[in-house]
Amino acid sequence: MEVNTKILIKKLENFKNNFTDNYNRELDSDDDFTLAVAIACFEHIAEQEEAEKETISEYQEGEAVLYQNGNRFELGIVKRVCGDNEYFINYHTGDTAARTHARNLHKIANGYAFHVIRLDTDGNERR
Repeated sequence: MEVNTKILIKKLENFKNNFTDNYNRELDSDDDFTLAVAIACFEHIAEQEEAEKETISEYQEGEAVLYQNGNRFELGIVKRVCGDNEYFINYHTGDTAARTHARNLHKIANGYAFHVIRLDTDGNERR
């Protein structure tokens, strides 16, 4: 089931604002804190969703990209665009590509100045 995060935030805010009318008691501090944390979490998710919309089809097949894996970066080549902000990326010498979300990928701004060549396990250029 797909959830619209912005609608969920509004519903939580409405629940919080109308709690006394609906339940004939005030929110205690724990309830208020829990709702505030939930709203903040969903607001953060909504911001991420908006940022992801901006990256749709940002990468093209054959393009060299950087994959951020924690504090490491790995060079990869886009093998196929999957949609939904996901791409199959070749990160090594084999034919296996890993499905990777765009939020973990970074464009190489000066990629036009370089010719990136993938090698096979024997060190020969891949076609």
